[in-house]
Amino acid sequence: MNKYNEQLDDIDIIKDVCSAVSDTENLNLRQAILSIHEAKKKPKVVFLNHLRNKHIAAAIAGLTIIGGSLFTYYYSTTVANKKIYSEYFNPNIDLQYVRSDTSLKLNSTMVTGIKYFKNKEYSAALEIFKSDTESILAILYQGLCYMELDSFNKAEKSFNFILYENNNLFIDQAEWNLGLCYIRQNKIDLAIKIFSKIENSNGYYSKKAKDILSNYNHLNN
Repeated sequence: MNKYNEQLDDIDIIKDVCSAVSDTENLNLRQAILSIHEAKKKPKVVFLNHLRNKHIAAAIAGLTIIGGSLFTYYYSTTVANKKIYSEYFNPNIDLQYVRSDTSLKLNSTMVTGIKYFKNKEYSAALEIFKSDTESILAILYQGLCYMELDSFNKAEKSFNFILYENNNLFIDQAEWNLGLCYIRQNKIDLAIKIFSKIENSNGYYSKKAKDILSNYNHLNN
């Protein structure tokens, strides 16, 4: 009986060993299968990454071309606008061509400011013109000072104030210089709109406004 029991124990041990071996083989087999599966997947991932990289590269190349074209267009337009601005901007106010024959009496503040302006001391002139709160002419000169100082947004405000006041001597000068401010800032739609208005007004600046509009028609063709 004891011998039989010993044989049974031996059989159980053999079963445990076989089971352990079987589990190990299964694990190894499973790992081998997974390795094969992963190996098959990797080329696809590499291929997909390759495709994705090609698409990214193509997109970057396309954006570079578009960006370069836009830069070239913007640069050439800016250069053209600066040239037009330099050609037509004249800071000297000819009081002979104001809307009224009323003689202008310049106070001492305006005389001093104009002196600084003619000497190209624009910052000093600006402060003097700012101190004259009664004169529309002082506001016009403020706008011109801002233009000389490349502060075109502030110049716009000065000229728009004159236009808002409406019935004054310097509407023509304000419109003209406002249009030049638009050109200098590449606000072409606004510039074309105001120069079209000036051209149709048959005023002092009508011919010059027509010439400027012709320039833009030529650039667009």
